[in-house]
Amino acid sequence: MYEQKRISLHLVLTIFLGIGMVIFGVLAVIAYRDNEYVRGNLNTIVKAESERAREQQKQISIEENRKANDLPFKVFTADAVDGGFQLQIPKTWSMYYGRSTTGNQQVDFAANPDTVIMNLGRDARNTQAFRLQVMRQPQATVVKNYEGLIKQKKLTSKGVKVAGLDATQFEGTIDDKRHEGIAIVVAVRDKTLILSTEDKRYIPEFNAIIAAVKINP
Repeated sequence: MYEQKRISLHLVLTIFLGIGMVIFGVLAVIAYRDNEYVRGNLNTIVKAESERAREQQKQISIEENRKANDLPFKVFTADAVDGGFQLQIPKTWSMYYGRSTTGNQQVDFAANPDTVIMNLGRDARNTQAFRLQVMRQPQATVVKNYEGLIKQKKLTSKGVKVAGLDATQFEGTIDDKRHEGIAIVVAVRDKTLILSTEDKRYIPEFNAIIAAVKINP
């Protein structure tokens, strides 16, 4: 009886070992076949994957362009030397980007519906729907320029936040050119930004631009 049990156990182990060898052999054949297929068709596989990746990127680009075209704004990003600020300007507006390497004003950016008009001359009067100036002056110096108009009660002021930064907003007659609008003064490192609308008709668009502005602190 004991011998029969040993024989049965041996037989079972032999059968399992045989099955395992068969399975291992089948897997080895499959792996070899797959390996040979890959080796023989490597260029084709790489080309197919590359084409698939390009098609996916194309579809992503198409979708991104579609979304961008659906938005009513276009993005403007200033050069890094000017602070790299980012604005969302109404898509149908034109833009002007002026820069000076000397003087108090480093950047004069303007945006208007249709065309940005820059009248030249010392006494020229320009009216911009949106304007951003980068000044090489501390905030206190720039704010002081509005004190006279506040004393004349032509201008009101209040504290606001722009892109998470503390700023001062002036509303009313914002300069000696009799522009009626809003000017916001915000300190950025050793410079000061003045964001303004020189025509109160564009205050809704101005507020939308301010709400989305990005400033590198």
